[in-house]
Order: sequence, then C-alpha cells, then structure tokens
Amino acid sequence: MFGVSMMIIFQIVGVVLAVILSILISRQKPSALRTILQWNSVAVAGGLLAYLFEMLSTVREEALLAVFFENLALGAIVCLTVEFVSVYCEAKFPKWIKWALYVDIALCEAVICTSQFGHNLQYKSYDIARSEGGFSVFKSDPGPAYYWYAASIIIGILLCLGTTFSAFKRTSSSTKKRSYLFVLLACAPALAFFPVKFIDLFNGYDIGSILMMLMTICFFILTARFRIFDLASVAKENVLQSISESVVVLDSEGAVIYSNKVALDTFAELNGEHKDKFVSQLMQSQTKEFNYGDHDYEWKSNGIYNGKRFEGLALCITDVSYLKSDNRALASKIDEQTEKIREQSRKLADAQQQIIFSMAELIDSRGQGGEHFKRTAAIVTLLARTLQVRGYFSNTLTDSFIDRLSKATPLYDIGKIVVPDSILNKPGRFTKEEFEVMKTHATEGGRIVRSTLHRLEDKKFTDMAYDIATYHHEKYNGSGYPSGISGDTIPLSARIIAIADVFDELISERSYKTAVPISKAFKMIEAGKGTHFDPIITDVFVSLRSRIEELIND
Repeated sequence: MFGVSMMIIFQIVGVVLAVILSILISRQKPSALRTILQWNSVAVAGGLLAYLFEMLSTVREEALLAVFFENLALGAIVCLTVEFVSVYCEAKFPKWIKWALYVDIALCEAVICTSQFGHNLQYKSYDIARSEGGFSVFKSDPGPAYYWYAASIIIGILLCLGTTFSAFKRTSSSTKKRSYLFVLLACAPALAFFPVKFIDLFNGYDIGSILMMLMTICFFILTARFRIFDLASVAKENVLQSISESVVVLDSEGAVIYSNKVALDTFAELNGEHKDKFVSQLMQSQTKEFNYGDHDYEWKSNGIYNGKRFEGLALCITDVSYLKSDNRALASKIDEQTEKIREQSRKLADAQQQIIFSMAELIDSRGQGGEHFKRTAAIVTLLARTLQVRGYFSNTLTDSFIDRLSKATPLYDIGKIVVPDSILNKPGRFTKEEFEVMKTHATEGGRIVRSTLHRLEDKKFTDMAYDIATYHHEKYNGSGYPSGISGDTIPLSARIIAIADVFDELISERSYKTAVPISKAFKMIEAGKGTHFDPIITDVFVSLRSRIEELIND
C-alpha cells in the first residue's frame, strides 16, 4: 500500500512529533494536568519508537521484545488518559474504580513481561513476516493474557468516555461543554485500536500508536484552546492580595471551576451538582452580604485576565460575623434615627397627597360633582393591580409604579383649572372653537404639574403625574390629543387612566349629558378596544365588571 521508505519515514515523523509535543507541553505553566499530559506524550513517543523497532526487526525475538515495549507504552497511555480525564472532568465516580483499573493493567503488564522469560501467556504462537510494503509484521495467535489486556484497555477508554459524557451533561457552561465534547472526540477513536488490528485494514501496519498520538495531540489542542493550564495560575496571581477566607473561581460564563478547601468546608453546596446555582444566586443578590448558618458573610469579586483576555472571576468570601456583632448597638441607634426620618417623610407625603386631593376636588366641584376623580382613582388602582397579578407589562407594573399611579391619578384633569366655566359647564355639544379650548387642558395640565411639583424629591412621581395629565386623552390608534401618539408610545399610566376616565364619564350625569347605564357603558368600552383603548387593558377591564360595579356602589 505504501513504499517501505514512506512507512518508515511516517513512523519516524510520529516519534519526532511526540517529542516536540512533550517539549511544548513542558513550556506550559506548572499544573497537575500538564504533568499528566507530558508523561502521556513521553509514553506515546516510546510506543511509536517501539513499533519502529518492530517494523525493522529481522528475527521474531526482536519483534517480540518490541511488542512488549509497545504494550507497556499503551498501558501507560491508557492509565494517564484516565487520570487526565478524571482530573479535567472532576470525576464523580469512586476513586477505587480508577485504581482498580490501574492495578488490573499493571498485573496484565506483569503477566506479559513473563513472555521475555519463556512463559508466554500472551501469544500461543508468534512469528514475523515481510509485508507487501517491505517492513516486518508481527504475526501471532493470541493467548488468554492478550484478551485480558485488550479488555482492560477497552474498559479504560470506556471509563474516559463515560466520565466525560457525565461531565458534559452536568455542566451548564457552554465553554465547558465544548471542551468536554473535544475530549469525547479525542477518546472515541481509541476504541478502534483492537478492531483495526484484528481486521488488518492497513496490510500489516499497526495504527494503534498513531491513534494514541492523535488523542494526545487533541488533548494538547484542548489545553491550548481552553487555557486549562493557565487559568488556575492566573487566578492565583489575581486574588492572592485579596484572599480572606473562602475562594471560588468561575470561568467566563459563570460556571464554578475551582473552590479552595475553606470554601468547600464552609459551603456544602459547593461540593455538589448545584454549585453553579448557589454562586449564581449569591451574585444576583442586591447586596454583597449574606447569611449562611449562624454566620454573616461578605463577598467581593476580582476579574481574572490573561493579558487583556477576560478568563473568569475569583470570588473572595469573608466571614464578617464579628463586625456585625460590634456594630449592632450602632445599628440600633441608626434604626431609631431612620424611623424618625421615615415618620417625618410619611407626614410630608400625607400632606402632599392631601394637597393633591384638594386640587382635584376643586376641579371636580367646578362641574363634575366632586366624586369623579375618586371613582376613577379606585378603578385605576384595581385595574393596575389586576394587570400586575396576571403578568401583563411585568417590566413596568411594579409595586412602586402602582403606588405612584394611585397617588398621581387625582391630578390627571388638573389642566381643567384653566378652562372657563362657560365651556366646562356648557350644556350640549361644544363648538369647534370651544372644543379646541377644552383640549388645551391636557397640555396645560402637564405644564402645571411641572411648575408646581418640580421640587419634589420623587422625580418619578412628577414624571408620572406629567404623563397622565398630558396624555390621558390620547387614543390607541393615534387619533387622540394633544400629540396624536399611538400604541405603546402612549405611557402605560395614561393608557390605564384613559379607560377608567371614559368609563366614569359615561356613567356620570353632566350638564351636557345624561348618565349611560353601566351595561351599555361596558359595551361602549369594549367597542373601543384597539381604537380608543389598549386591547390588553380593555380585556382585563371588561373581565372586572362585577368588582367595578361593587366599587361604584360603595
């Protein structure tokens, strides 16, 4: 299939590559994985060299000796691969399984060794022949030790694959998943070692050592690509100055890749499968303090960088219980002062709300009976709470938003204070000119809110009051006033108030109209869905009919 010179050169190139790989690995920063992989590359170089001697042997005793060293190298490669995978994948299986495999391979190697002393349990018979390519081929009839040895090697590779697949399923980090997939792809071809040897696809050329060489190269690419040698060292250099007690190292996607002994002894979750969730919840908390057991802790994070490349985070967790106990007396005094300040704030807020209600009652008393804003405010609060409970507008409808909305609602018609009584209380329909004057109450309302409430500390309250005063007559299809905006560009607060305002106007008697029956008012509201009113708010409003009727009756 190949010329003899080509096969010999191919084998020599493999030995040279294995030596170069060992040198490259030795230049990496010290770590357990580097040591394992370096010995692995040495074993691969030895296996390739032994097979080269087998190819060049002229008598069967020379070939048998070369085969013996090949088997020693292969056994070492498998053991080192199992060790590499168990360390890199943080193996969860009992350690005795791994050591039982090592002992089994060692015993098998010892039995094979007897072949050099005339007690060959590995082969019933053996000889050498010349291949078509011109190199020596070791021909044998396998004995019991051979099958024992083959089974042990296959079990070792299967253990690697199973460990890696378990780690792949266990991790939530996409980076780690890619690295584990790389390990699977590196180990899987090794299963072809014995089948290829039996089938003899390459006219006597044994590709077993080449398969192991490819696996070692894959592992080196893995370590270079995912920087597993460097990360622990870089993390150490970054956090040495800030270590207090527990240290947890995360990769760039937030998955836990290392916890020191103090952290593992202190926080039980770091020893199990939910360590990523534990740390994620810790970092998502609003403060950097938390309680665990009977102790108080504080955490801080340091970025881990390799040059300018962000590699992950190092969390330093400190027990601050002693500080807490020393500060309790001071905290108690601070709480007392804080409560006094809160009480003063509540009194100011109550006074502010009373002023707002007084202004709203003044407006209502000019032509709307004095109860319009109260009913509207009650409906608005009910509608907003229901939307929140049902999960609508969840990014906006917070408790604080609804609280501000309830307090600001009485101000939505404040602009009517500038509308003359002759127009505000006119019986019958407005002329075009009168309606234009009436429409000015929206923009005037916004102006009055800005000029009278601009000194309030709660700027969000002022902004909401401005929105509802200015935009509560906008329509969902854009045909409203004063700006003609449409859809979600209308502030949510104004969309909620719009439907409550129109409904109460319909069921209320005015100088220019009679009251509409409640049943008809609901139908008219529903008819305005998608044109006048927000479709979602309309549906929820209609679904609250019985509760709204109770509010009106009360």
